[in-house]
Amino acid sequence: MAENRPTMGKLIELDSLRGFMALWVYLTHFMFLLGIGKSGVAGLLSNGSMAVSVFMILSGFAIATSLLATPQTYGQYMARRFFRIYPIYLVGLLLGLLTSWAYPDLLQSLGWADPKDIARIAVRTEGETEAFWPHFLGHLTLMHGAVPDPVLYGSALSFNGPAWSLSLEMQFYLAAPLLLMLLKEPLRWPLAFGGLVLLALIGKQLFTPYFPQVPSFLPITLVYFLLGMLTALYLPKLTERPQILLAIAAILVLLAARSGQILFALPIAVWAATILICSLQGWPLLAKLRALMAWRPFVAMGESSYGFYILHLPIMIGWGSILQAQGYGTDRPVFALGLLITLPVTLAAAHFSYRYFEAPINGWAKRRFSGAKLPPVLTPASNAALETA
Repeated sequence: MAENRPTMGKLIELDSLRGFMALWVYLTHFMFLLGIGKSGVAGLLSNGSMAVSVFMILSGFAIATSLLATPQTYGQYMARRFFRIYPIYLVGLLLGLLTSWAYPDLLQSLGWADPKDIARIAVRTEGETEAFWPHFLGHLTLMHGAVPDPVLYGSALSFNGPAWSLSLEMQFYLAAPLLLMLLKEPLRWPLAFGGLVLLALIGKQLFTPYFPQVPSFLPITLVYFLLGMLTALYLPKLTERPQILLAIAAILVLLAARSGQILFALPIAVWAATILICSLQGWPLLAKLRALMAWRPFVAMGESSYGFYILHLPIMIGWGSILQAQGYGTDRPVFALGLLITLPVTLAAAHFSYRYFEAPINGWAKRRFSGAKLPPVLTPASNAALETA
C-alpha cells in the first residue's frame, strides 16, 4: 500500500508544467501555419486554449500563494506584478507591430490555409491599421482583452495574438487580493461571496457573445483562476487526504464531460494530476514522473516560458514570411522543416531574455517594492514559479 504522506517543499515541477504548456501553444500555432490539425487527435493538439487554461490555474495558485506568504500593500503587489510582466510584454508588442501586417499575406501565399481563417485575420489586420491608436492604447494599458469585439473588433488578438492572455492576467491581478479575501472568509461577506460564485458559474455564458474569438474577459474564465487559488488555500489538507483531491477532480471532469465541455475538463485533469504527482509518496510511477518534471532542463524551460510564450508567434510569422519569399512556401514538408527552426531560436531568445532582462528587472522590483516577510505556512512552488505566473 502506498504512503500518502504530504511532501510539501518547493514544487519546482510547476515550472516544468508551465514550460510544457508554452510548448503546447507553440505547437498550436505551428500546426495552424501548416494548415493541419482540424479534427481527431491532431485537432486536440492544435487547441492551445487548454494549455492557456492551465496557465490560468497556475496563475491563481501562484498569486494566492504569494499573497498568503508575503504581507504587502496593494501598491507594492501591483508594482511587482507590473514589472514582472510588462517589460518583456513590450518587446513582444514591438515584434508584433513589426510582423502582424504580414500575417494574412503569408497565409494566403502558402495556399493550404483555410479561407475563413485568412479572411478573419485579414479583417483583424486591416482593423489594426484603420484603428491603430485605439488598438495601441489598449495594448499599452494591457486592457485590450477587456474590449468587446462589437466595440473594437479583434482588440484581444491584434498585433501579437498570444498577448490576449496577458491582458486577462492583468485583469486577474487587479482583482486577486479581493478574490482571495472572499475565498478565505466567505461567511464574513456572504453576499459578495455568493455573487462571486454566481459570476464564476454564468460568466462564460453571459459574456462569450461579446468576446467570441478568445475568452479574454476575466468573468469568462474566472473559474480557472479560482480553482488555482482554492488549491493554494487548501493544499495542505489535500495532500494529507489525496482521495479528496481525486474525488473533486473526478466529479468536475465527469460533470464537464457529461455536459459536452471536454475542453473545460482537460485542464482540470492536467492540474489535478500534477498536484497528485507532486504530493504523493510511495507510488513508483508517480515518483518517476515527478523526477522527470524536476529535471533541470525542463525547469529552466519553465522559468523562461513567459518570454517564450509572448515572443514565439511574431518570430514564426517573420521567419515564415522569409521562407515563403525565398520560395520554400510551396511544399508543406519543406516549409515545416524550415519553420521548425523557430523553436530553438525562440527557446534561446527566451532563455537570454529571462536571465539578462526579465530576472534582473524582477529582482529589482522585489527589492524596491518588498513587503515584510513572514514564515510561509507552505511553500508550494519555487520563487521562479511564483513570479512567472
